[in-house]
Amino acid sequence: MYTGLIARRYATALADFAEQEGQDRQVYEEVLHWNACYNKDGSIKEYLTSPILSKEAKLVLFKKWMGGKISLSMERFFLLVLNHQREKFLHFIFNSYERIFKERHGIVDVTLTTASPIEEETALKIARLACKDDDKAEVQLHQQVDESLIGGFTFRVDDRLIDASLSRQLAQLRQQFQ
Repeated sequence: MYTGLIARRYATALADFAEQEGQDRQVYEEVLHWNACYNKDGSIKEYLTSPILSKEAKLVLFKKWMGGKISLSMERFFLLVLNHQREKFLHFIFNSYERIFKERHGIVDVTLTTASPIEEETALKIARLACKDDDKAEVQLHQQVDESLIGGFTFRVDDRLIDASLSRQLAQLRQQFQ
């Protein structure tokens, strides 16, 4: 079966269950924490997929990675994943859950990359202008500095990119003169 389909189905089930239990925001925070841990420590996947470790041992490790305490929805979901031997898909499931949660709650990821640092307040104003079509959207702003832009900025809203950098404009000029 296709990994993306499995991940989406399990993530949707987790989202529905967590919402029904009133724990969707808490599960979202746990998913973000898990993704950060997973990206930082490559050995987590080895432990999760180890045939030597029991389900109970994997649950203990999972709770440890999560800081010792997890919501009841997350614990039940993790046990479901273990019972169906889908632990190798857990990271994909949690990435899908993050997207589903953001869709359901109107959260928009915005990445502003500038040639030099700018104030948080200015960056938020730019982000809100870019998301003005959806006044109810909650903006999650991520700022980056990339000196190779020379000047200007790049702005990514979800999967749309606005490139107003000097480096891009110079590249276009070079192409026109070749």
